[in-house]
Amino acid sequence: MKEIVQNRFQNLKLKDIAKSIQYGYTTSASYEKDATYKFLRITDIQDQKVNWDDVPFAEGLNDEKIASKFLIESGDIVFARTGATTGKSFLISECKFPTVFASYLIRVRPDESIINPKYLYLFFQSPNYWMQVEKNKRGAAQAGINASVLGQLDIPVLPIEEQLKVIEVLDKAQKLLNKRKLQVKALSSLVQSIFLKMFGDPLVNNCGYKTHLLKDICDDIKGGGTPSKSKPEYYDGDIPWVTPKDMKTLLIKDSIDHINEEAINNSSTKLIPPNSLLMVIRSGILKKNLPVAINKREVTLNQDMKAFVLNKEIITPEYLLLFFRNYQRKLLSQVRSVTADNLDFNQIKNIQVPIPPIEKQNEFSNRFNQINNLIKGIQKQILIQEDFYNSLMQRVFKGELFND
Repeated sequence: MKEIVQNRFQNLKLKDIAKSIQYGYTTSASYEKDATYKFLRITDIQDQKVNWDDVPFAEGLNDEKIASKFLIESGDIVFARTGATTGKSFLISECKFPTVFASYLIRVRPDESIINPKYLYLFFQSPNYWMQVEKNKRGAAQAGINASVLGQLDIPVLPIEEQLKVIEVLDKAQKLLNKRKLQVKALSSLVQSIFLKMFGDPLVNNCGYKTHLLKDICDDIKGGGTPSKSKPEYYDGDIPWVTPKDMKTLLIKDSIDHINEEAINNSSTKLIPPNSLLMVIRSGILKKNLPVAINKREVTLNQDMKAFVLNKEIITPEYLLLFFRNYQRKLLSQVRSVTADNLDFNQIKNIQVPIPPIEKQNEFSNRFNQINNLIKGIQKQILIQEDFYNSLMQRVFKGELFND
């Protein structure tokens, strides 16, 4: 049975436990290597890590006196001020170069005699923190957070030795979670390796397969549409209405939004048969990634997407899915921007697709599905572990630390 240790919390304002809360420096960034200081932007931080090789230099900033006011140090925590990542925080565990931080970031430098930076960072991931942020966001057209709001946040501060216990417990839970995520990543890489081993690089077609235009290996190509938002009754149904925000997995079994048959009859969206290939053709994400997926049930789409209903005697959806996962580096180099980033769909329809023997494609599809079943099992474990981690974090910052 686990022993509950009641912690001695002291609620303090962030401004009272921080040496400084400061906005970043305003300048432009350059990739030329003759500058002195690197320039940290929110886009340079991915998955809580900074790839220092990709961080640009601060163009024209060579004044040590000015730069010293904005230098990042290990243990600093930076916050996104505006946009989709508003309030999100990042702990700078190490700083490999002299680096200033951008004006749309806020840096908090904790007083380490009062609070451990890692403990404070963990609090900034907790529901307690996010409830305060949502309550205090500033901005009408675009919600944001400012230094004054951060300074007034209530921080549950423990004695330093108990902060270290919190870090230890949460780090152990996070490591287990990360291990599961690495397993998913490894299995996803295995699918890619099997595809390349069986069929070669589709950009080169080094196996010499006969090619067909994409439009010629489809029984149909369907677009999407948006039922009138002024008719909320259209969105009272059980038919998945897939949008780019749903395209985060390779297999689509459901969607965030749903519509009914009346919505289909009164809009340009259409029913898409199962095992079609879905593709996002208009979205800001196309700057970095081409979202493609296979729908495992009948769905509808919004206007930013297309569906390829395949001739199953010629091509399998699993083969075409991996074809586009490899072909995307060429396709995305041709993305053009008008009012939004979008693909030239006429060009997509005329892509030459190498077509291996259907028996070989079926073999790949079987292996793809076997590996995906393993991934699905691990993802269920990840959901359980995420729930446990979030529950543990809530209990920790309520004053309960669980020890074995």
